[in-house]
Amino acid sequence: MTKKTRFLIILIAILIATAMAPVHAQQVLWGSPANRTSLTSAGSGNQLDASFTFQVGTFFEAGVPGWMPSAANTAEWADHWVAADSAVYHETFRAFTGSSPFDPALAGGQGYIWGFDSNLAEGEWILLTDPNWIFPSFETGLKFPLSWQTSRASTVVVGSSNNLPDAAYHLKTAKITISPPPLVPAHQWLGMFFTTPELIDSLIGAWNSDADEDGMSNLVEFALGRLPREARSEREPVLGFLESGGLEYLTLTIERPPNANVVYGAEVSPDLKTWDGGSTHVTLLRESPTEVVFRDNTPISEPGNRFMRLKVGVEE
Repeated sequence: MTKKTRFLIILIAILIATAMAPVHAQQVLWGSPANRTSLTSAGSGNQLDASFTFQVGTFFEAGVPGWMPSAANTAEWADHWVAADSAVYHETFRAFTGSSPFDPALAGGQGYIWGFDSNLAEGEWILLTDPNWIFPSFETGLKFPLSWQTSRASTVVVGSSNNLPDAAYHLKTAKITISPPPLVPAHQWLGMFFTTPELIDSLIGAWNSDADEDGMSNLVEFALGRLPREARSEREPVLGFLESGGLEYLTLTIERPPNANVVYGAEVSPDLKTWDGGSTHVTLLRESPTEVVFRDNTPISEPGNRFMRLKVGVEE
């Protein structure tokens, strides 16, 4: 058998195997080029940091993709947005990157990359797109992943971009007022900070793990808008006191990140062993997009000690 004949046989075998292969769905590899400076609207010296989240997704109208965002309707963006994947901005590499799995609900939708911080009153946003960024549908046979990079975006809805390698910046966010940022789905948040092997490691990437060993689980870090791999004493629940009817009660105040889909609760205890929650034991005093406040129903003046702790759950 000649070398040419063997090559033809191998080629035919590959073509047959490909034709008989199961249905595969294309992924979208998305992100920004590394080591390119990106800035906030404040300009030079104000670089993006790990407080910025980037998402790839599309905008829906009446249950199907197609709603059109503009600089004039930013207050409505979050209501129409469906995120396929989320990524955190890496200060060291000055970039972000992600891999969006196939989602049939997004098939045919115009793709966008939305970057934002978690400030509700006065945020920093950027939104980019390109006519070629169309979410894929199921295809028969093997397909190479799609690549959506900010350096190839032809349209910037808000913010600005500069694709010249020697430019002063690559991306610059715009100041957006009184517009809520989108929610970060819980499972996407874990994927922003932990690799696939880490996600199956119960000591690192599970909700009850404490990756940075700061005494707070990954779930609590998510609920408080903290970074799970950096031990920082910020955005911690605040224990306080409230006088009512001549009696003093413990309160627990939580600074709420506006883009975390979390259910907040509180529990009380007289001894740090037995914990009770629910309206019989705890009163929700106030809940807003930026703050949640709970009060112990038992006054401090009663004999014994009183303790309060935060309890959180995720909404998918």
